[in-house]
Amino acid sequence: MIIELHKKSYSPVYELVKVYDTGETLFIGSDGQQCTDAQYGIKLKTSESGGESGEYGYLTVNQILNLIDKAVSDHAEGINNASQILYVDGSNLLSVVEEKDVANGGIDAIRNGLGVNSLVYLPHASTTHYDNYAYKTEGGLFHGAANFVLQDQKPFFAPYDIQIDAANTCTYTRNVTIDKNGKVARASIILPFEISLDGNGNHVNKDGTIPFSVHQMKSEGCLSPTPVDGEENLSYVLFPSVTNVTKTEANTPYLIRIPEGFDSGTPNVIFVATQSGSLIKATTGMDNTEKYSFKGGESSGTFNGKNFSFTAYGSYAGKKLHIGHHYYYYSRDRFVCSDELDSWREYAKLTPFRTYYKENGPASGMLPAFGVIFGDGEGETDPTGIVNADEVPDLVISTSSGMLTMASSISQKVDIRNLNGVLVNRISIGAGETLSVTLPAGIYIVNGTKLIVK
Repeated sequence: MIIELHKKSYSPVYELVKVYDTGETLFIGSDGQQCTDAQYGIKLKTSESGGESGEYGYLTVNQILNLIDKAVSDHAEGINNASQILYVDGSNLLSVVEEKDVANGGIDAIRNGLGVNSLVYLPHASTTHYDNYAYKTEGGLFHGAANFVLQDQKPFFAPYDIQIDAANTCTYTRNVTIDKNGKVARASIILPFEISLDGNGNHVNKDGTIPFSVHQMKSEGCLSPTPVDGEENLSYVLFPSVTNVTKTEANTPYLIRIPEGFDSGTPNVIFVATQSGSLIKATTGMDNTEKYSFKGGESSGTFNGKNFSFTAYGSYAGKKLHIGHHYYYYSRDRFVCSDELDSWREYAKLTPFRTYYKENGPASGMLPAFGVIFGDGEGETDPTGIVNADEVPDLVISTSSGMLTMASSISQKVDIRNLNGVLVNRISIGAGETLSVTLPAGIYIVNGTKLIVK
């Protein structure tokens, strides 16, 4: 028997793929500040083919790390930092070789310094046991090497589907968006993986707790015909539960409701969505109408004799919701129209894993905001946040006819705003003091809490 040995030397090559443009993203950076940097993927190649399969050759972990460093130092496609890389695609290599002398570790070192939610796709001949890694199967599909973990308010992009095994989990952690609002009871959400539902729209964790229920805007007759007291131009929108299904759809916009008394047990974490054995869907199918957004359902309704039409969207890149585009974003307990922002603000900020709505009609007659009813208007009706008395930490607020009364246990400033966010009054109140303010009938936001003055 004659054995022929052929020696090949594979030179590493990279291709940088821009997935999100500069200025078209909006997320929270590692320093806690707002970022709008471009985001990328990097494809790993070799200068020669690895054989008849058409795949590329072998690369070592050190070569891959050097390629990433080179892409950044070359400022390819405008990249400035490895943290802008959302995925590494080595799936068409023959294998990834771990050397014994890798300074920073083995295959697990590839994600070091990349985006928080970055993914690494490995070839068939390579695998690992680290989170957010996937390997190609013989059939060309991808399986997760371990768990899949997503952090809130950080950009995300997946070029291919990944099947997570039943023994492993997909996890998304939702953080407090605005510190002063604290742990809210409602939130918009979009996830790249399915989560199970109990048939009544509730997601149930392994320990039996229900962190939230899942809702979508009613497709027809979405607007309640009854206006909010004191605001004839403000309506409620109906959000029934997602029932009679066993799971959500990936890359689909939803609104969730956190049950009274539920607490994640972790400071600054509102909830954690965990699902065993789920399928992570590729995020390449974004809608061309709204850049870097996934299109959801369409809804229509009538209020005050005018017809309205809404389309749901969600984003993993974050988005600037500019004035004049009829966007509605969820803020604390209602959807607010970006057109109502002060002109100096230019846009509302939507960070990744959140959803928004676009009203498809003309600007005239636009609703400045709308409240939410978790129900279909035919039975279950639970309006958000509209109450005649409320209590926030260290401040008790009550209303009567034409009057708002505040009692404070600490010295603080109290902002009273109308529904458009315009400051009506700012009051300094001392510890143990009670003050009353005369106001016209209407709805007001007092230090983030919505109140009705009759």
